[in-house]
Amino acid sequence: MLKNILTSDMLVNRLSADFSEVKLLAMGQTIYWDEPMKAILRRHLDNHLSDHIMVAGVHDADYFSKISANTVPEGWSILPHNDGATRDLWVAAGEISRLFGSETIPYRDLLSKYGVQLDKIARDYPGGRGALVDIATEAWGWRGLVHSDEISQVSCCVLLKESLPHLKSLLKWGFDHTIESLAEADKAYAGTIANQMLDEIDKYAESNEEGTIADMYCSLLVEFYSKLLGYKPKNLEITRATELFKFNKSTAGLLRFTLLDMFLNKDTHQKCQNAYDLAVEGSDAYTLDRFPDGAIPFDLVVPFKGRGTICLRRGRIVIDMDDPITIECRQSINSVDQLAEILEGRFGENISVVGKAITLVLMMASEFIFVLNEEASTYVPRCVKMASIMKENGIGKYFYPILRMKYQTWDSISELDASFELPAHIASAANQSQMTAVEFGSSWKSIVKCQEKLLAEVSHINNIDELLTFLAERQPEIWESKLSEYNAAASTIRNLSNDTEPLKAESVRLRDLSHTLKQEAQQMDISKGEHFRTMLKPLLDRQWQMESEERKSGDE
Repeated sequence: MLKNILTSDMLVNRLSADFSEVKLLAMGQTIYWDEPMKAILRRHLDNHLSDHIMVAGVHDADYFSKISANTVPEGWSILPHNDGATRDLWVAAGEISRLFGSETIPYRDLLSKYGVQLDKIARDYPGGRGALVDIATEAWGWRGLVHSDEISQVSCCVLLKESLPHLKSLLKWGFDHTIESLAEADKAYAGTIANQMLDEIDKYAESNEEGTIADMYCSLLVEFYSKLLGYKPKNLEITRATELFKFNKSTAGLLRFTLLDMFLNKDTHQKCQNAYDLAVEGSDAYTLDRFPDGAIPFDLVVPFKGRGTICLRRGRIVIDMDDPITIECRQSINSVDQLAEILEGRFGENISVVGKAITLVLMMASEFIFVLNEEASTYVPRCVKMASIMKENGIGKYFYPILRMKYQTWDSISELDASFELPAHIASAANQSQMTAVEFGSSWKSIVKCQEKLLAEVSHINNIDELLTFLAERQPEIWESKLSEYNAAASTIRNLSNDTEPLKAESVRLRDLSHTLKQEAQQMDISKGEHFRTMLKPLLDRQWQMESEERKSGDE
């Protein structure tokens, strides 16, 4: 897994020379996110290496979505992602972004770095601090479809008839807001394309009443590639994770399960476990001691039952689902063949075994050249680390390279014959509300540099005077009058302060005098008490004694 930067021609030469028989595998969780962009790779292969097989798949073995139970009510919700109420939101098969949007969260720490004082602003913000954090840190132009229930749903189990209205609402949000960002001349055409995509969903649902979202994604993925390429590609295979990682007696010997076999083998089990723990150490992935006893970093997916960690214990296998399943076995499990026989005997042939993040990537790299977008999967460096640790410990295992695709999205947009109605924040940065695709493609880098310079300036503003001066320089039509009002008010306050100086001095003198008199009064009270105890108390005691003795007259 060496990191090399290849040009298109270099990629073709490398595939042809070293990996002519190795399939390329591109997996994604929703076809409405970035997966269709990989059609670019298929076109390049068709132009230069047409016989090379590419596999495009829907990752339907992961959970559909996850969020804290107390955040949303049970059922379906379309949510933004922020650093507040939806901080722990995770969406797989139902996410979309509008044009210019993305799941990019301006975290609170980042805002603080550039001088945004959320706590001060929150004092007067309607709804309080929580509402302010939610809106200030929201990922602009992104929404995720969430299903909240007592049991976490795996994507392969989400029925289309239950999710369709909510999925269409999500897509309509993305399509409508994208159209908003187009000039009037382009809105009609874009609306036609959006309606066609929604109609395709209805058409599929009508003829597949018992289908799942994953079924529909697989069907539409072929159409997406064909539309983007302008032709139906020949050497494109469509799959899904539950099919790719189907685990039974007839599939256990596939290369994709060799890593699982090494975790089961008694001679390599502990070394693999150690390599995994060292690789995930310091990340958000759990080390194996944080899972139930006997856990290995692989999950079993049973359609319409759930997904759970495989735990190997003496005399039994436990699948750690929401409702754990225990399988008694007479022998220790030391190979994929033994595991497949037991699991198939209990659940049938249509089950899948998928790795946990790091091991999933390595499972794919055992048999395929895994295709990822440039920034996709933060786990890959951990995968490289695990593979290195295994090699250092004498566990021989070959993994194919990972192919990352680098897109020049905003540079390439200049090839479009389109115009944009820029969103407010981009319009402000660009100093214009409308822009052609050619203009955007040629100017976006300079706009970003200006904004980076602006952030640096803002981060050094320390008081209200500097802030107002800064704003007046940037937006004189709004802030020059406000700055004048502020300066006038400040001048009035200074004059009043000068006028009240004698009164302030007298106030200080009277306060000091009051303090002195209070101290004198306290001292007098102390002296009075002392005088009573030393002079009057003995006489009163003697008087009481004489009265008790009925001596009521005489000199004494």
